[in-house]
Amino acid sequence: MMAIDGGLRDRLKPGTVLAARYKGTEYRAEVITGEDGKPRYRLADGQESKSPSSAGSAVMGGSACNGWRFWSLADATVSLTINPVN
Repeated sequence: MMAIDGGLRDRLKPGTVLAARYKGTEYRAEVITGEDGKPRYRLADGQESKSPSSAGSAVMGGSACNGWRFWSLADATVSLTINPVN
């Protein structure tokens, strides 16, 4: 898995899948576009979060989470879907 960081903020395209391992279980979150046009992070149970940190916090039962460190790209080939910096 390829780690994400704050440098990818606003560059993860819808359809990108993020993965994390917490207490021996793997979790996934898909980047989607919310009704307001902003990115959302949808967990497998359908719960949507406004940030990677809030999605990670949901996985961790409400504990504080730095989502940019918690999540990784699920597949290294997904990096091809990230918009290049101009």
